[in-house]
Amino acid sequence: MSESGDPVIGIGLSRPLPWRLETSATPPTLTVEFNSLSGGDVADQITLAEPVEAVRQQQADNKTRVTFWLTAPMRVAQAGMQVDNPDQAAILSIRLVPDPDPESDAVAGQGMDAVTNHSGDAARLVVMLDPGHGGDDRGAQYGGIDEADLVLDFTRALRDRLARDTGFDVRLTRQEDGFVSLYERVSQAREADADVFISIHADSVLRGQARGASVYTLRRDGEDPLNSYLDGTRPRGDLITQLDLTGHTDDVATALLDLSQRTTSPRSKTLAHSLVGAMADEGVVLYKHPEKLANFVVLRAPDIPSVLVELGFLSNPADRALITDPDWQRRMIDALTKGLLLWLDGSDDTVMR
Repeated sequence: MSESGDPVIGIGLSRPLPWRLETSATPPTLTVEFNSLSGGDVADQITLAEPVEAVRQQQADNKTRVTFWLTAPMRVAQAGMQVDNPDQAAILSIRLVPDPDPESDAVAGQGMDAVTNHSGDAARLVVMLDPGHGGDDRGAQYGGIDEADLVLDFTRALRDRLARDTGFDVRLTRQEDGFVSLYERVSQAREADADVFISIHADSVLRGQARGASVYTLRRDGEDPLNSYLDGTRPRGDLITQLDLTGHTDDVATALLDLSQRTTSPRSKTLAHSLVGAMADEGVVLYKHPEKLANFVVLRAPDIPSVLVELGFLSNPADRALITDPDWQRRMIDALTKGLLLWLDGSDDTVMR
């Protein structure tokens, strides 16, 4: 039992491993999936809680799956992995609470030195904001407006609002006008152990007219964005937070990345949907299809929910007038703040890692 009296299940591991949890209401079960190469990775040390009726452990497709049959539908209130540094043994602890409105749910995390569970605790949420462009890369330039400067000023104001009104730990990939490579922006988010990455830009088109804000999430097509890591041209060691892929075969590395990406991608899309909804509520003009997909480098972190926000089109005079208007900027900052809070509050498990 936890201090709150909630039942806690503990699973001992011979080493830290990526993990994925899934609950089901019919029948009431909790399934824990570990990415592993041998059944020995999961130890016999399983601590059962009162609602568990039976346990079954299976090994298939380089994965170890432990299923707990429960007496009633439950949801995961907290999950985290602690690692004994001397021998690298690990324990995954899962706190359950009754689910009065049950439906299937899934969360995931990586085996690390310490897996942090934020569980809706806004004060501990680490948000990495990324003002696009900078330095010699000025971005779009229209009507005397420079995208690099515009988004830096806007992102600073967004940071101040989030830090003041939410208690989030807010970081910026660049604090001033200077060049930061796209990969470095993602690396900064990883080094900060960020829970979410939001890149801020202003759009443009060379021909025709388009207007309205939009939010991008990752579309993986064409060349796999992870190939540059797997083929050795970029270091594997920083690909997943605190999980070093150096020395793993390509098959193992790909499997670990896939396990992480399977959960990160839906969380990114949920975040984009929350942000777009909040923008609409604040009366922000939206692009005709505001939730968009692209293979941008800054969206490729496999383990951090990531979105890219386009404030509007600098190439459109009407949008340009809005984007540079302080009242409009305050409304957009309100929308992004509310959207992030909705994403966090709407599903506590969304930010579990």
